Amino acid sequence: MTKRFTWANEDGEPWDQILRKTARAEFEELRQEGDTLKVAKFMITWREALGRIHEKVNKAELGMMQHVDSSRVDRQHMDRNDYLSEGRLKL
Repeated sequence: MTKRFTWANEDGEPWDQILRKTARAEFEELRQEGDTLKVAKFMITWREALGRIHEKVNKAELGMMQHVDSSRVDRQHMDRNDYLSEGRLKL
């Protein structure tokens, strides 16, 4: 999942590295947790959060692709890409 975060924050640190470090730190902290209910809640929360992040990234990526496709001015000089046709459009 973190591979999709290719940009950097305001300090120039890549987001993929920030996310990996944060997730690793939380995972290691959770290893020491003895309360199984707390562990289960944490895992469910992370799964839901990752799902929402995936949806938002996919939606933004599709929006960018649609914008590029609709704003092309060199359409007559290229073969039409079929990735946005109605039959193949997936959100």
